[in-house]
Amino acid sequence: MQLSIRATAISAFALRLHALITLWSGEWMITLRQFESELDVRVTDILSRKKRRKLMYDDSDLAVSELYFFISQMLRFASEWIQESIDDLHALGKQIESKHFSPEAKKKDPEGSFLPDDPDAQTAVLDVFRQNWKSLTSTQRELADELLRRIKKMQEEVNSLREGLFTATAVSEATKSKQLNHYILVFTVVTIFYLPLSFVAALYALDLFSWDDPNQKVSFVVTLILVAGTTYGFAGYLVWFVRKPKRRQRLKNAKRVKSLGKLFKRQRKKDGSGSDIDSEDSDSDS
Repeated sequence: MQLSIRATAISAFALRLHALITLWSGEWMITLRQFESELDVRVTDILSRKKRRKLMYDDSDLAVSELYFFISQMLRFASEWIQESIDDLHALGKQIESKHFSPEAKKKDPEGSFLPDDPDAQTAVLDVFRQNWKSLTSTQRELADELLRRIKKMQEEVNSLREGLFTATAVSEATKSKQLNHYILVFTVVTIFYLPLSFVAALYALDLFSWDDPNQKVSFVVTLILVAGTTYGFAGYLVWFVRKPKRRQRLKNAKRVKSLGKLFKRQRKKDGSGSDIDSEDSDSDS
């Protein structure tokens, strides 16, 4: 009678777990729907320029990147927790079977065992327990597979949105960098334009020159023209040379060939001196 009550208690416990697993799956579904609402992107959102730009570009606080990171990490944790729940239920079944439904446990602790004394009845009770627990774990596995499938799909959506965000942000940053380079170029050109004037003016402002001399103004103008012309011409040549990648590559190749040629000549000289020494040694031996 006591064994029957214990077995009935285990069956009731399994039924209760079955109901809890259904509730567990429903709670996870509610949580995943909340995440899906944050990732819900429709065709109208892509067609609308305003909504599309919200998906493509982040604000100064990086709120969109933070949201995608948060959802991605929470989905990873959810997948791990669901898998741990499956493993825990399997481990619980093994623990109950080894403690209450195994012949070894009945020999060690007859009072704690749920098996009857009849060997045939023991096999029947153990089979019933295993079937009930297998049904329980199968139900959990089916529900968990659906949850994991939805989590995997959401992870792919998050990764797709993050890649689009990072790509658009990289293009935007590259465009801003290019514009900044144009501004720097304008500033550099203006600086180069006034640099010779400032240099010559500072030079002639020294006490070495006297502006009372009538020829001093002519000397100032000539010096200014020479310095400015040289500076502008040299700067223009550098700009022309640097803007041609092929010229830079040819220059690198020429330097490389020249260095290899020098190395080859040094090696030939070493080989020649070595051959001369060998010939002298052979002559002395003869």
